[in-house]
Amino acid sequence: MSYNRVILIGTVGKDPAIQYLDTGVSVVTLSVVTNENVTDRNGDRREISEWHNVVFWRALAEYVDKHVRKGSLIFVEGKLRTRSRDDHAGQKRYVTEVVAETVRLLN
Repeated sequence: MSYNRVILIGTVGKDPAIQYLDTGVSVVTLSVVTNENVTDRNGDRREISEWHNVVFWRALAEYVDKHVRKGSLIFVEGKLRTRSRDDHAGQKRYVTEVVAETVRLLN
């Protein structure tokens, strides 16, 4: 048995920009930053930031476009997906993103 589930609580890095595919399906892609406070070997505290690519489809994309802005604190639940593409030089590039299934505004 396997289970692919991601839960993020983080801050949106930029205003969402909705796009429409040729089929009329709406999609929003944005970055969410999460922060973690850690103590290093010397006892110094520091903050580690991790950026996550999040993709919202259809009605969820429409909701995010209308209600979410840069700096919004959001809760996102979804699945991890890794996709590949060839860049302009013919090199295969991989992108890992969270495909959102649920989003909630926390502020």
